[in-house]
Amino acid sequence: MTRPIVPLLIALMAGIIVGSCCHIPDLISQISLAIVLLFVLIALRLQWRRSFILLVLLSFVIIGNSSIGMDERPRYGKDHLLHRICDGKITGEGIISENPRISPERTELVVTVNRILSNGQYIPASGRVLLRVRDGSDLGYGDFIRFHSRLREPRNFQNPGGFDYERYLRLRRILVTGSINDPSGIVLLRKKQGRRLIMRMESFRDRIREALREKAPEEEGRIIQAMTLGEKREIPRDIIENFNKTGTSHLIAISGLHVGIVAFVCLLLVRRIFGISEYLLLRWNVEKIAAVVAMLTVLFYMFVAGAGISVIRATIMVLTFMTAVIFNRDRDLYQALALAAFLILLISPGSLFDISFQLSFSAVLSIVFLTPRLASLLPAISPSPPGGAKEYFLLTLLKKWLHGVGIFGFVTLSATLGTLPLMLFYFNRLSTVGLVANLAVVPLLGLVATPLFLLTVIAIPIFGNLAAPLLDLSVCLVKMVLLLIRHFAAPPYSAIFLPTPTLLEMTAFYLLLIALGFILDDWRQPMKDRPLAKQKRRLWFGVSTCIVMYFLINMLPFHLRGNSNTGLSLTAIDVGQGNAILVRFPGGGKMLVDGGGFYDESFDIGRSVVAPYLWHQRINRIETVVLTHSHPDHLQGLLFIVQHFGVRQVWTSGEVCDSPLYQKFLQITSSRGLTIDTINDSTPPMNIEGVSVQVLNPRSLWAQGNGILIPPLRRETGLSMEETRPHSKKRETGKRALDDCNDRSLVIKLTYRNRSFLLPADITSITENRLLQSGADLKSDVLLVPHHGSGYSSTEPFIRRVAPLLGIISCGRDNIHGLPHPEVMQRYRQIKTKIFRTDRDGAVTVETDGQELKLSTFKIPLR
Repeated sequence: MTRPIVPLLIALMAGIIVGSCCHIPDLISQISLAIVLLFVLIALRLQWRRSFILLVLLSFVIIGNSSIGMDERPRYGKDHLLHRICDGKITGEGIISENPRISPERTELVVTVNRILSNGQYIPASGRVLLRVRDGSDLGYGDFIRFHSRLREPRNFQNPGGFDYERYLRLRRILVTGSINDPSGIVLLRKKQGRRLIMRMESFRDRIREALREKAPEEEGRIIQAMTLGEKREIPRDIIENFNKTGTSHLIAISGLHVGIVAFVCLLLVRRIFGISEYLLLRWNVEKIAAVVAMLTVLFYMFVAGAGISVIRATIMVLTFMTAVIFNRDRDLYQALALAAFLILLISPGSLFDISFQLSFSAVLSIVFLTPRLASLLPAISPSPPGGAKEYFLLTLLKKWLHGVGIFGFVTLSATLGTLPLMLFYFNRLSTVGLVANLAVVPLLGLVATPLFLLTVIAIPIFGNLAAPLLDLSVCLVKMVLLLIRHFAAPPYSAIFLPTPTLLEMTAFYLLLIALGFILDDWRQPMKDRPLAKQKRRLWFGVSTCIVMYFLINMLPFHLRGNSNTGLSLTAIDVGQGNAILVRFPGGGKMLVDGGGFYDESFDIGRSVVAPYLWHQRINRIETVVLTHSHPDHLQGLLFIVQHFGVRQVWTSGEVCDSPLYQKFLQITSSRGLTIDTINDSTPPMNIEGVSVQVLNPRSLWAQGNGILIPPLRRETGLSMEETRPHSKKRETGKRALDDCNDRSLVIKLTYRNRSFLLPADITSITENRLLQSGADLKSDVLLVPHHGSGYSSTEPFIRRVAPLLGIISCGRDNIHGLPHPEVMQRYRQIKTKIFRTDRDGAVTVETDGQELKLSTFKIPLR
């Protein structure tokens, strides 16, 4: 077997995947492994070669299965923090066990808790908790702290296509989280209680960090800090967005590229130094010495960068390649790459599901496979004749330089193609300028800046102010890069968002790359082998044609199916304590009613929750966006949708709001060339693709008694609504003002043949009573329960008039309001309405052909 590690790696990966999908008890796994290993020894003794190979592979399948099982389903004792999540706020003490993640909005601390203070007594405790602190920038690794917080289990937004945050934390051995907004909720008891080696390295990193903050400008210093210390959360959002647009974000997150560049520069320097002396070249094996120096430098860089999981993985990958050089195994790059992946997965099986692991190995594998084949297309460089004229020498030098640029371009192209499906799958973003931007920026910020930054951070603690010239040079280099990044990110279509590809589409794309690679191989065959090469080329050309036809025949109709519907469907997206409802009309049109959101802007629910769900459903355009009212839990998520999706029109109730969030909403709609249509109960019923859309609230009079009539379809085109503000008395504050806003919410009824849906947003009993008195037809089969199940809504007369068969409550799990209210739930039970909740069932979808109702939920599909 020429590459024995490859089948072992495949077996290990298969075991990890199986173990993540289905749980096998540890005892059964251990017994199975013992039996298989026993048969391995028997097969080895009896020289049953095939049986031996199969049994070894099976053993690694079991090892992968059991190892991921321990990460996916960690064991915890009776004193674990999980048993404290229902105890209200607790006071715990522990050590900060990871480097804090600092961002402008908050600091994330991972604390290993060892005791809890209760009634003046210490109680032993165990477990790791992720604390989100409003201001914790003065805390660091090894600090022993006391905190006061309510503990919660981490939760996912339960929608198709959503990020599995629970697994992400579980693989880091974090099973509980907490939030601290009051500075008094966290107290530093003792500093530097961590491991000595790590504490010394952290002291070194602190000196570098302080020097960068003191001597380097804010933006440039943060970039240098990200590329040396691995801390990029302090980089301003607009700069990170520019890097994302240009497809160069991998440059500011320490990865295999940076570690590989450090190793490459070390190899090059050692070779140059030894090349000065002929004696040294003859006396020592330069390649092996250079590999050892590169390994030591890479290890140093790993500790300077904070030894995070992704940095450790990149280091293992590079160390594996350097070891192959030392043992003269560097020619088989596939074997070295497989060995690196094998070692990483043995140490950390959960890495298989990590985005950085997948991107790193897909990029390197694509470079190894495609680059040599693409490089063969370049013309060979003919050497200049001996004693030739200076012109020949310069021409040869120019050809070598162009050849090097071509090779670098093919490396960039290979890495881009190799990671493209994964980038679309995880981030749904395609950078149209990515290839050109990488060609311009990677040489500066990668090949030149990374070694320079490392040299700078080494010089700062040793030479102090004497390192200033190096730091100034680094800052100038970063300024140049930022100018280039801004230039490439400036065009409006420098990056586009695309729907999520399916696994079948991703597989077809990679098969297409492989087929094209083999076609290039056949083109390089000598003339005498051309007949055979021609046959192979026909074979691979046929494979490529079949794959392209698959994309044309299967993929395009799939996208079209995403834009069509057999009936009317409504999905309550899980956005926590908020509302976001996707309506699909029979002809393929889509309406998004609200977008969810939080009262602070630290988390963009539109970008992180609503948009991934839409992309997963192959949706990139929304015909109508509806804002029922301006509260953040309905508005915030719409900002990203309006800005990045193909929106045709926006409906609101005409409410005037001075909040910064609403003003930002107006700015985005204006910049997109959209007008805002004001609708109310005087708006005539609309027919959209056979569905009757009727507006029941708010009243055409904006406020009772003010005598000002709002036209049915008033259009707001400016950034401010001051000119159209009614001259009425000042709006009340507090709860009454909130209720006023809720009672002015849009109430929409959708009717398709014999079935109807009622969307009452956050109206209270006041508006419910008005609707009852108005004689409006409220009877509906499906009701989006008003105000998330609040006790101030869903009055008994109202729900009896509506008489819904199905009720859907959009609310957050364990929300501070205690919604839905128990009395409200009892009212719906009395009229035998089946209630579904997004906090328990995830996204809830109801479909109808006008006769039958079909309901399904994300957690438990129903028929």
